[in-house]
Amino acid sequence: MSISQLPYQELGFMEGRQIQGRKMTSRSCCFVLLFASVLILCVHGQPPSTDGFISIDCGISSNHSYSDPTTQILYVSDDQFIDRGTNYNVSATHVNSLRLSAQLLNLRSFPDDERNCYSLPASQHTKYLVRAIFYYGNYDGRNSASVASPLSFDLQLEVNHWRTVNVTNASEVYSHEVITVAAASVVSVCLINTGQGTPFVSAIELRPLKSSIYSFANVSQSLVLCFRSNYGSLDNEAVRYPKDKYDRIWQPTPPDPRWRNISTNFTVENFEQDEFEAPTAVLQTAFTPARFFDREMRFSWDYFEGTNKFFANLHFAELAINRSRQFNIFMNGELWYGPYEPPYLMSDAVYSVFPMEDQASYNFRLTATGNSSLPPLINAVEVYSPMQIEDTTTANDVDAITAIKVEYQVKRGSWTGDPCVPRRYAWDGLTCSHHTLDPPRITSINLSSSRLAGGISTSFASLSEIRSLDLSFNNLTGVIPDSLGNLTLLTFLDLRGNNITGAVPVSILQKMNNGTLTLLFDSYTNSEPVEASDKNKNTNVILISTVSPAVVILLLLVVLIAWRMRRNERGISFLSFFFPSVEQGFVIFLIELTLKHQCCRRIEDLAAVSAEESAVIQMQVDVHLFTYAQIVKITNNFVRSIGKGGFGIIYHGELEDGTQVAIKLQSQLSPQGDRDFLAEARNLTRIHHKNLVSLVGYCKDGSYLALVYEYMPLGSLQENLRGKAHSPGLTWAERLHIAHQAAQGLDYLHRGCEKPIIHGDVKSSNILLGESLETKIADFGLSKTFCNEYDTDGFASKVVGTPGYIDPLYQSNLRLDEKIDVYSFGVVLQELVTGQPPMIPDPGRGHISKWLSERILTGKIDDFIDEKLQNGDYEPNSVWKVVDLAMRCTASSPGSRRPEMAEIVDQLQESIELERGERD
Repeated sequence: MSISQLPYQELGFMEGRQIQGRKMTSRSCCFVLLFASVLILCVHGQPPSTDGFISIDCGISSNHSYSDPTTQILYVSDDQFIDRGTNYNVSATHVNSLRLSAQLLNLRSFPDDERNCYSLPASQHTKYLVRAIFYYGNYDGRNSASVASPLSFDLQLEVNHWRTVNVTNASEVYSHEVITVAAASVVSVCLINTGQGTPFVSAIELRPLKSSIYSFANVSQSLVLCFRSNYGSLDNEAVRYPKDKYDRIWQPTPPDPRWRNISTNFTVENFEQDEFEAPTAVLQTAFTPARFFDREMRFSWDYFEGTNKFFANLHFAELAINRSRQFNIFMNGELWYGPYEPPYLMSDAVYSVFPMEDQASYNFRLTATGNSSLPPLINAVEVYSPMQIEDTTTANDVDAITAIKVEYQVKRGSWTGDPCVPRRYAWDGLTCSHHTLDPPRITSINLSSSRLAGGISTSFASLSEIRSLDLSFNNLTGVIPDSLGNLTLLTFLDLRGNNITGAVPVSILQKMNNGTLTLLFDSYTNSEPVEASDKNKNTNVILISTVSPAVVILLLLVVLIAWRMRRNERGISFLSFFFPSVEQGFVIFLIELTLKHQCCRRIEDLAAVSAEESAVIQMQVDVHLFTYAQIVKITNNFVRSIGKGGFGIIYHGELEDGTQVAIKLQSQLSPQGDRDFLAEARNLTRIHHKNLVSLVGYCKDGSYLALVYEYMPLGSLQENLRGKAHSPGLTWAERLHIAHQAAQGLDYLHRGCEKPIIHGDVKSSNILLGESLETKIADFGLSKTFCNEYDTDGFASKVVGTPGYIDPLYQSNLRLDEKIDVYSFGVVLQELVTGQPPMIPDPGRGHISKWLSERILTGKIDDFIDEKLQNGDYEPNSVWKVVDLAMRCTASSPGSRRPEMAEIVDQLQESIELERGERD
């Protein structure tokens, strides 16, 4: 018969040239074994231990558990192994029509994110059997699984492609199994959305194995099961735990008229160094030719798609006493092994030491020799395909970042599976090294504005290759762990915006003083002063002072009053206290000097960070003070204008090291005075986010004022939508990417800073694009100053913003809040969809929101989509989702609720996933 006809089969194979079999050295021990078997049958012991078993029923209610009535194995809910996905029950029709085990009655589905991973606790270097089970059961009511259009997704073990799950029958159970060695203390089972349907899983099982069995599964290679068949089964039931202590599932082979069953009630023993330890229940039965005089048996399997190499294990045990059975084993007409004699009541196997070469089919023939009184027999067959193991992130790094994720309850979509590989799935906020000869290592972590709470985790100190650690603007408390000073490669540590107390550890002070570490943090009363023997020793220390100059003034006034009162006691008139004197003038001079020192200290400290460090450390503040002569030189005498704003003309420039910059030079006609200019510069130096344009430096030279920004070579979003002639335009996927990044920048202004910051002038010309479409918001510094420093009650004395982007509700009440940015961003989304400007110039068309609201009523995307997108290169549901979001952002009727920027970020991410699913 053909093994490919088996009712329960899995997927993959390998081939070999060298064959090895084990045989009994003597038959003299047969009676001893027989006696031992009888003794064993008389002992009613406990079932094999399930220590180390992890059995997950995916989709059952949280914290629920139960013992399987057949195996008595404890199954638990999956909520402790994954924090995403949706639980479903299979269709009642499929429950009632089949006899289903409890694990198949429900499942967890993953409509969101491309990769979703279960993290199973394991012991590093331990060998495991991992099994994933899938039963569709039309849980979603869509009848998505058919032969013509299968529901398909990928299954990964760690970072390695394990199998492609192809569901062609809603009533069929699909099971995939692999034998692997754990590289770390966690084994990851990942489901990958390939755009052919929503991934789901019904159950996941992990079983520890003895390290000596299945020796071909090692740190560099796993074994993926193709099939495991039990020959000669008497009850046509699968054999698994407790009959197999490792809970392997041995599927019965259907009856074949060419073969007959033979069996024994005696125990079949395993060799002490058995390579596979097949269970007695499997080896007690076998197939042999139906007719006694037949001298050969044939079986085969066909090529499995996606697999081109195989390991085959043929299991044998002699069941007839005092009879000779000897045969040769041929594969595709060539002698594979022989002559071979199976040992009596002892497990044995003939197996390929090297993978078998790729062939269209594998035809085995067992032929009795002339010395044999009995025809051949076979008890069981296993076939595996090798899966080469790609380097995963170093186990120590995985353990550390996993502990950090658990401690802070990080809920980022990408934080699942391996943190560094595959690179397309690397965790957001992490940077990893990738070298040919070494496994990936985590070198940078950016968890700024991530709502972390509690102390600074000591697990950070276990990341020995880390160079940059940004924990700014969270709710961290307590002291700085001394262990962070042991990170020899750490050059940048940002702890601003937290509630850190206590002294800076000596180990960190030493690194700061010798110039190898830049530390950004808020000063506090309990911090130890940093002493330096020369002025260069503390240039890498940046303290964001929280001591108000008013405190210094108050202290000086107290000294002045005390001094004057004492003089009054000596006979000086009390009235003279209120009149200036030389001494009073001196004290007033000290107050002015103190104020000036406090105001300048911030910019001077920020300027202390070296340019070399800022080149390699993300988000580091490095603000340079330029002279006007330098500005003239940098701009080549203002030869290239790249824009114009309310502040003045923007010029392109180039620094001596080749860095390109954009220089905003104040116009003499600009309403923004020195106070506004300094306020914007100050705000820009303390607001940092990957989606906000950063300040390189400034110029205040006499009457000349200028701000020097990083240069964004692709210009503004407005230019890319409408201003560049003969441009192919932005694709829909690119527009979604730009919108999502811009939304993240605005969300940071609203929620990530100590006080909410209102941009006040969000528009497509203030959204700038880098070479790889990295997106950054510009012109946010002055808006924050206007709202929070000049008008602390939240009301403005005049309308801010640009016509077409100004919130109508704000125009009526002049009250500044985050919703005016939401409205303006909604207009930008409408521009991205339609390509139209905010105020459409054609007569009667008016504002873009009105124009769009009229056209979406037709239900046809072509009636409003940008003509550059009318080739249909977009996912319709993604477009409609953005349109709906844009209209909610610009809703102006009383009682309408606009979304917050955090919700906008999430909605745009969902739109990206819809678009990505279409592309895949």
